[in-house]
Amino acid sequence: MPLGKPLIEFEVLPSTNSYLLGDISLCSQHGLTVWTHQQTSGRGRAGRTFVSPSNQVLTFSVVIHSSDPEDRLHLWALWSGLALFRSLSGKGLSNLSLKWPNDLLVGQQKLAGILVERGPWHQAGLNSLIIGIGLNVNGSASDFPNEIKDKVTTLQAETGIFFSPKALLREILDNLQLVMSELRAEDSLKLLDEWQAASNIVGKLVGWEKDSVIQTGLVEGLDHRGFPQIRMENGQIHIHIAGDLIQYNRMQL
Repeated sequence: MPLGKPLIEFEVLPSTNSYLLGDISLCSQHGLTVWTHQQTSGRGRAGRTFVSPSNQVLTFSVVIHSSDPEDRLHLWALWSGLALFRSLSGKGLSNLSLKWPNDLLVGQQKLAGILVERGPWHQAGLNSLIIGIGLNVNGSASDFPNEIKDKVTTLQAETGIFFSPKALLREILDNLQLVMSELRAEDSLKLLDEWQAASNIVGKLVGWEKDSVIQTGLVEGLDHRGFPQIRMENGQIHIHIAGDLIQYNRMQL
């Protein structure tokens, strides 16, 4: 069954991910997609909220059945980001890049976010995953709450073009389907290389918090599990498994 079939459309939902997680019968249908024109209680990674002004943010979740082992399921955040990046490339956006593990940026402003969660359905070696995507489509940063206005942007603000959310939804699902086909046909390392190129992460100076102290280092690339390998000042390699990475300009330190 292709992704996006069936498609359930709402005017308003608290959260598309939560809607699916609450119904095991929906999670049993690979490809089923829930799309809402307004999301009132959207969720992001690490318990954050995802703000969705009405009819301006494309918010949807799709059910994926994966046979990947437990220690590979986290890679779906990267695969989903790659599908999103492919969908928006060539649309007049400058400085479009992926931020590890689940954001899409224009420059330093957030354009989209991804939340991957385990669904309640599983059977015969298959697990259900819920991939939730929020993409800021139309309007401008001024439509968002004051505390995040300087951290977000929209497709329309960056290009001057009004986009159809429904057309973008179809394009993103098609690219996610293509990524899934490529995963079945070849080793995932090629897609990890493509993700790295889209993120410009190699050589970036980054920081992360450990025991209330900010550590810093240069990203040398992703390992085969999709985790950043960071060369610290003492020469040691830190494999970053979880937690935010702060990206610095060299002038900031």
